[in-house]
Formats: sequence, structure tokens, C-alpha cells
Amino acid sequence: MECGVMLDVTAYEPFTATVCPSCGGSIRVRTSFHHFLITREVGVGGMSHVFGARDETLGRDLALKILSPSCSRDEKRLRQFEKEAEITASISHPNVVKVYTAGRDQGYFYIAMELVEGGSLDEQIRLSGRLDESWVLALAVQVVQGLKAAEDAGLIHRDIKPGNILLTADGTPKIVDFGLAVFTRDGVSDSEIWATPFYVPPETLFGEPEDFRSDIYALGSTLYHALMGKPLFGRDTNSLPELKALKSKPADLREAAAVLSAETVTVLARTLRRKPAERYAGYDEFLDHLHTALRRLKRQGRTRRVGRRRLAAAGLVMALVGGGVWLAVQSGSHPPGSSTAPLPVEDAGAGSDSSVSAKFLNARNLLFAGDFLKSRELFDALAADPSTRQPTRNWAHYQAGLASLLLADQPGAVQRFGAIRRAGPFSTDPADKALAGFFVDSASALEKPEVVPGVRTREFPADSAQAIGLLAVGLKNWYLGDLPNAASFLRAFEASKPSRSAAWVEKYKAVARPYLEDLRMCDSLPSLPVTAKTSAEANALLTRAKTTAGQLTCGGAGAEAARRRLEELTAAVTRLNTKLTEELRKQTKGELDQMRSAEEGAAPLAARMDFDGVAAKLRAMKPATEAGREALETRLRLWENAASFLDLLRHDLSQPIEGDLVHTDGTVLRGRISDSPDGLRIQSAGSDVLLRLPEITPACLTLVAEKVLERTADSDQYYLRREMLVAFALRTGLRNYAMLCGQRLARENPAFRARWDHIQAVGLRE
Repeated sequence: MECGVMLDVTAYEPFTATVCPSCGGSIRVRTSFHHFLITREVGVGGMSHVFGARDETLGRDLALKILSPSCSRDEKRLRQFEKEAEITASISHPNVVKVYTAGRDQGYFYIAMELVEGGSLDEQIRLSGRLDESWVLALAVQVVQGLKAAEDAGLIHRDIKPGNILLTADGTPKIVDFGLAVFTRDGVSDSEIWATPFYVPPETLFGEPEDFRSDIYALGSTLYHALMGKPLFGRDTNSLPELKALKSKPADLREAAAVLSAETVTVLARTLRRKPAERYAGYDEFLDHLHTALRRLKRQGRTRRVGRRRLAAAGLVMALVGGGVWLAVQSGSHPPGSSTAPLPVEDAGAGSDSSVSAKFLNARNLLFAGDFLKSRELFDALAADPSTRQPTRNWAHYQAGLASLLLADQPGAVQRFGAIRRAGPFSTDPADKALAGFFVDSASALEKPEVVPGVRTREFPADSAQAIGLLAVGLKNWYLGDLPNAASFLRAFEASKPSRSAAWVEKYKAVARPYLEDLRMCDSLPSLPVTAKTSAEANALLTRAKTTAGQLTCGGAGAEAARRRLEELTAAVTRLNTKLTEELRKQTKGELDQMRSAEEGAAPLAARMDFDGVAAKLRAMKPATEAGREALETRLRLWENAASFLDLLRHDLSQPIEGDLVHTDGTVLRGRISDSPDGLRIQSAGSDVLLRLPEITPACLTLVAEKVLERTADSDQYYLRREMLVAFALRTGLRNYAMLCGQRLARENPAFRARWDHIQAVGLRE
């Protein structure tokens, strides 16, 4: 303390504020751990405190996580904390908080890690309630990428929740707190259950094996909380029996389906399945579905519920046949010719809210709006209602199966079409024969796991209500991954022209439109072989293909076909680029060899210091490659600058200097050096000697130039002459001198620096 009194702070935890009993001054104790200085408290957990700190060695801010004293004395908790540091440090990914180091000081264990300043997802939810759907989906993509990196390192997190997803200032999510993580090779052996009740997966509660799909469940619960502003389960309990009872039930997503897009609800439903095997089979599949949900949200906007409008139907009994609403005059009777000439009522809200017709049309309009999950739920309820008569019951099963296909839920589709097939023909009336046969035959084809060949499109008359089977089979083939056979049925459905009595089928073309659009984009992908002539053309072709593939929205066969085509294109473009690069390398080498040959052939000119003559020979060359043109330009510049060096030197010697001239035979002449029309003149007592430039050694000329440069005051002229001097030295074989002179000039003159790189390539590395 300032008063000089010594305080015993043994019992105080880090960053604790205390008051001196002597002077009343306040101070915070234990603010330093090794070279880290604690600056503020960030948060408190069950096992640790997190502080903002400053690394005084590296001068950076970071987070310091310090194990609490009680846990520091608990060997199990200490090992868990050490393991957290080891595990987190083993993952290097932008969506996982980075660990810098860990250690012990003053009896405490600490972890120094990346400081994330934007708060947590939990705080965002508390501040804002329901978060924007597209923002949450984009965040989910990044979190899944971080979890995938953990899985690639052999880890599962085991405590994914909003509080363990931190946000940077720009909103980038980062996963933190791997304190409960395990290496998948080691398995989970804790006898205690450490997890957060809202998000804990069922298998953790029941002592079943955990793997990455457990993190998927916890993330699904987290996403639900963010999207709805509240947890999926309304009761927070630590009672194991209560938790088991809650988690054993299927996730109730009806409230979510009312406000979220159908695809997002489908993502949530897949993550929250009770059995891990029914969740995503891998993070790549999860990512693909998240990207699809995002694209659909952007293309289609938010799901809207279709309002009901009432239509008076006094005295009429309404029966649903073929997905449209048909009117019958007497209760219990089919309209005359009901299988061939139905009278469609197109008002989506026809009948009272409690009538079968209103329920059917409400479910159908939800399907048209993209809310496939809610639509299927209503169709299932209609099919299960004993008061629903045939053929409406079959149509309800059929529409529920169609909704399952649109949800990419193949098992769900099999279950619903199987119910039609098992029930057999709904009627033996000759007037119903065609429709009854259609139900059984198409349901049988849709129930089987095999792809339906495209040649069977003729089994679904395109001018009748049975054309709806073309859509159903097309979707089945789509999600089985067979694009050609899916295309046959979907295009046949697009081209169908149902009769007036089956005009309701036309409305389903809007449902098929995204798949047909994906088909058209798949067709527009470049075919093989790649016919591009240049690497730029080939790379542009591949970029366009990737852009097109990125616009697909339906997943399934289209995405798989696009993926395969992109792989083939990438391989083909790589081979083409390799071939073109090798051809270009050979062509460039040939051009450079020609330049060197031309320079070698012009050696006599260079020996006579006729540098312009050498440049003239090079100017006659016309290289075709960019590298060849650049090399020629640099070589020409060197020879021209070497010639300019001599011109400038002679010009500067119009004002004589004192110095030496060294003859090529080794004779040294000392005196007053000046320019002469035929060379350089050197005068001394009783002597006046003229030397032609080729008779003077190049090294001597560089020394004369250095003397002249000493009296050059203008910086531009100085740097110009320096560059000419470098070129002269290179072209006369003085490479070491040229290197030293060039390096010094490059440091001093930014304008020369870029040219120096090219000069070194052709002038110093031949």
C-alpha cells in the first residue's frame, strides 16, 4: 500500500478489491499472472473467472481464464481445465476461440486466450428476443464450420449453448469453453452428467453413446432459442427423470412453423430428432441444408400464412376429390362422373373453417406457400379423421406424401404412400376405376426405394388429375439423386395440360418451379471436354460454373449433379491449365533462349561498347508470350541504358576531373580526364593521351562515373545516372558491383525498386 503497510492477500482471489485497514486506500490484489496484467473482469462461470488482461511481453489484449480456488484443489476439475486448454489449442479455425498459452501461477491455473469483445449469443437473445432468421442461419453456418474443425481434430464439444458462442465486434461467432469436450477416440466415461438442461441431447441423459451428432442436437436447440427468443422446452429443470421425459418426446415445432420458413423448420426438425441416427449424417450434409435454407429464404422471402376467405355454400355438401373441391347435390353421393369431370372450386377458403374442404384447402395453400411441415401435419390429420371420406382420405395421404418429398423426408413419404397402397382401391365403382387404380399404382411406385424410370411418364396422363403423379415421382427421383429420371418426370409435369376438370393441378407447377429452375441451371453448366484456348478462358468458364451451381436452391439430385460436374470441370481445367502452362513455359524458354543467343552473337558489338547495336538486334525480335515481352523490354532497357551511360559520362566530362584511366593492356594513366570526340583524353605534365572507349577497362569507367556523381547535386539526375551505371556494369560483366549498386539504389529510390526486380531476373540470374 502507499502508506507502507504490508497486507496478507493469501486468501484473496484474483482482481479482488480490498481496503487498507491503516490508510483506507483501495487496491486490487493478484492483478498479475506471469507476464499478464489483469485489467477488468469479463465473466464468472461455475469453475472459473474470465478477465480482460494485457500481455506485457507481446503488447496485446487477451482473455485470461483462471480456475477458481476450490476447483484448483480438485484434481478432477484441474485435469478437466488442463484438458480444455489442450483441446482448444489443438483446433485452429476462425470460428473457434484461439488459445495462446496456459500455465500456473500463485496456486492458480490459467488459460490465456483470444479476447472476443462482442458478447455472446445468449446476451443477444436476452437483449433482442427473437433474432433475424437469415442472420441466425448465417451464424449457424459458421458455428457448424467450427464444430466440423473440432470433429476433424477428433473432438466433440458436449456443451454447445448460446452462452458458449461468442461474437466478435463484426458479428463473427466463435465457439468457446471446451471444458466438457472429449476426444472421440476416448469416448465419454463421466459418471456425472455435466450439461445445460435446455440444450442437452437425449443420449447424454440416457447414458447412450455420444458423438458429433450430440453437438448437432445441442446446436439445434440453441438455434431454436435464437430464432424463437425462448428455449424449446419451457421448463428449466435439473431433475434427471423430468429431463428424460421431456427429451423423449418429439420436438414440438408447431409454433416455429407459424413464424419461420419451412426449410428452416425442416433444419430444426432434423437436428432435434430423438435418435442420433436420424439427425444429419455429417457436418457437410448439415452445411448443405443450411445453405439451401438461406438461399430459399432469400429467393422466396419469409413464409406467409394464407388467410381464409369464406364462401357461402348453403345447402351444398362438399367432397374433396383429386386435390380440388367438388360439389355434390346430395350428401354421401359422388357427383356424376366424378372421376372424369369434376367441378373445381378455386376459392382457397371455400366452406366453413370446420369443414373438410376448408381444412383441405388450407393445408394445400400452406403447401403452395412453402410451409411443407405444417401442410403435412394438416393433411395427416385429415387422413386420420374417421369423418374424412374417400377419395378425400387418399388425396390427403397423397398430399402428405408430396409434402414429405418437398421436405426431403423420403422415409416419411414412403410411410404415407404406403398407407394408400396397403388400403387398396378405395372403390369398385366403374366410374372410379381410373382414379382408384392411379392411387394404388402410383403409391406403389412411390413407396419402393428404386428410381422410377423416365419411360414410365406415360403411365400418368398429362391431361388429367393423375398428372400430379408426375410431380411426385419426379421429386422422389430427385431426392434419390437420379437427375435424368427426375428431369423426365418434372419436365413432363411442366408440359402437362390438365383438362378443365383438373385445372387445380396447374397450381402445383409453382411448387415444381424451383426444381425446374435448378434443372435449367444444371443444363447450362459447361459440358466436357473443355474447349477453352487459354487458361483465362478456362478459369472464367469454371468460375461461371461455380456461380451457377451456387444459385441452386433445392439440394438433392441437382446439387449432386452440379457437384460432380464441377469436380469434372475442375479436373479438366486443371489438366488444361497444366498443359497450357507447360506449353507456355516451353514457348517462353524458347524466346528467352533466342534473346540470349542474339546477345551472345552480338558479343563483338558489346566488346566495342556498341550497345545501341546490340539493342537493334533485340528490337527485331517479336516474342508472343507476355513473359517473353517483359524480358525483351527489360533487356532492351539495359542495353539502351548502358549506351546512355556512356553518353552521359562523356557529357559530364565536358567539365574535366582528376583521376586515372586504365588501359585494357594494364597501363595506368593519371591526370586530368576530359571528353573528346574520339574517346576520353587524359592530360598530365608533358603528356596528352587519347583513349577510345573500348581501350578503357569497364571497371575504370565505373570509377570515373562515381567521381562525376560526387559533384551531381540534382537528385533526379543523380538517380538517373545511377540507374545507367547499373545497366553498364551488368552489360560489361561487372555483376557483383551491379548487385551492390542496384540494391542501394532500390532502397533509396522507390521508382527504381520495381524495375530492379525485373533487372535481377534477366541481368543477374542468367
